[in-house]
Amino acid sequence: MPRLREKSIGSKIASCGLVSSNVKGCFSICDIPFLGCDFATVYPAVSSLIPEEKVFFAEFGINMAVMCEIICSAICHQINWGFLRESVYNYTKENPDWLQPCNLSVIGSKRVAILLGAYHKKENIKAEERAEILRAVGKWAEQYKEIKDVFLEGSKALKHQKQVYLSLQKCIAFSSDPEGKKINLLLQKLNSISDLCGIGRYAKPAIDYHLLRLYLRRGLLRARTKYADMYVRSPGVERKENTVAALRELCAKILRKISLCTDQSILTINQIEWQVARSVCQRECPDCELKGAGAHWLKPEFRKCPFHHTCIAYNYPTEDLMTVKEPVYKGTSY
Repeated sequence: MPRLREKSIGSKIASCGLVSSNVKGCFSICDIPFLGCDFATVYPAVSSLIPEEKVFFAEFGINMAVMCEIICSAICHQINWGFLRESVYNYTKENPDWLQPCNLSVIGSKRVAILLGAYHKKENIKAEERAEILRAVGKWAEQYKEIKDVFLEGSKALKHQKQVYLSLQKCIAFSSDPEGKKINLLLQKLNSISDLCGIGRYAKPAIDYHLLRLYLRRGLLRARTKYADMYVRSPGVERKENTVAALRELCAKILRKISLCTDQSILTINQIEWQVARSVCQRECPDCELKGAGAHWLKPEFRKCPFHHTCIAYNYPTEDLMTVKEPVYKGTSY
C-alpha cells in the first residue's frame, strides 16, 4: 500500500477498497466455546489484573482531554502507545494552544518531529505522514464550537451511537480505516473521561497487529489454504489494506464470540487481548512462562500465559505457530 507521502489521505480511501472476500475465505475461525475451553474462568480472572493507563488527560479539562485522545488515536499506528500518550501529555502541558483546531489544521512536520523526537525507532516517527493526519483532524474539528460536541448533547447526555460514528467518519483520518480500528480505540479511551463515561459501550472491536498475531498463534484464526499459510508466513512481503482488513474482520468476530462466551464487555476483552499480546505473546520472543518484566502484571494469579492451556502454538510445537507474526502492513490504520 502506498504511504501517505506518496498519496494524500483522501486518495488513500479510494485505493483501499472493500475488505477482500478472497482472503477472508482462505481463513477460518474457531468455534467458541470448544471442547476444553476455559475462557469463562480465565478471562474474568485476567480482567481484574489489567494495568491502568499510565497517562490521563483529564486535568486539561474535557475539551483538551478529548482532543488529546483524538490525536493519540489518529496517529497511533506503528508507534508505542505509552510513549505516544506521554509525548502528547508533555507537549500539551508546555504548548496547550497546539490543540486548537486552527493550529492543528496547519501543523507542519517539524512540530511533529519535535513531539515524537525521542522515539527509539526513528524510522517510525514519519513526521510528514502524521502531520498530514493531524491537519485533517484540525480541519474536521473546526466545524464544531467545542470538540466535546461530537459526543455530547448540550445537556451533557451522550449522543446516539449512530450520530457519534457519523461525525467521526467525516474526519478523513478516521474514515480511511475500513475496519474502524482508530474510531473504536478512541471510543474505548474516551470512556475514562467522567463526562463521557459509558461511551465505551459504543465501541466495536479495535483490531490491531497485536491481536492478529495473538489469534493466529493461539489457533483461533486458522489458515485453510496454502495461500493463507503463505500469507501469514511471509514476513518480507508487505500486504495491502483490504487483505489485512479481511483478517481484522475475522478477528473482530472472534473477539465478539469471546465476549459472549465470557460475559465480559468487548472493551474488557479488547484490553485483555492487547495487553497479553504486547507484553506476553510478543512479536519476536513470546514469553509464555512470564519471565519478562512486561508480564509481571499477571504474576499475582498466573505462572504461565493465561491462555497456554488452549494455545495451539504452545501445545503443538510441530505446527510451528510460535514464530508466526502478523502480516506486514505499513499503512495508517493498523
